[in-house]
Amino acid sequence: DDMKSTLEESGNFVEMMDFTSDDIALLYGIETAEMSQFAGTISKVGTNSDEILLIEVADVSTADKVAEKLETRYQAKANEAKDYLPEEYEKIQNCSVLKNGKFVALIVHGEFATLKDMWTAAVQ
Repeated sequence: DDMKSTLEESGNFVEMMDFTSDDIALLYGIETAEMSQFAGTISKVGTNSDEILLIEVADVSTADKVAEKLETRYQAKANEAKDYLPEEYEKIQNCSVLKNGKFVALIVHGEFATLKDMWTAAVQ
């Protein structure tokens, strides 16, 4: 919630839609049972690649599996944007999937460095 609040205050979090567990199953192939908790949002604008998903899972082996699924989605986003949206492709290339213990995240956003720092501090 702190990350979302910070982004909303900065004006860099517009036209976004929060994820439901059904969205996560559909987009990432991650089932509700695999997650202890999650928060996520995605741009409602087709030409904007912003997408943030933060997940806590039960254990490290589940985190590895979930990270692989997020990496698959990340690569698909990059491939989608590569030929059609060069500016979004560049933004995606500067972002990544993050993992720390049982916490996993996909952060694709222009404020990636700030969000990564916030996430890293939150999962310590």
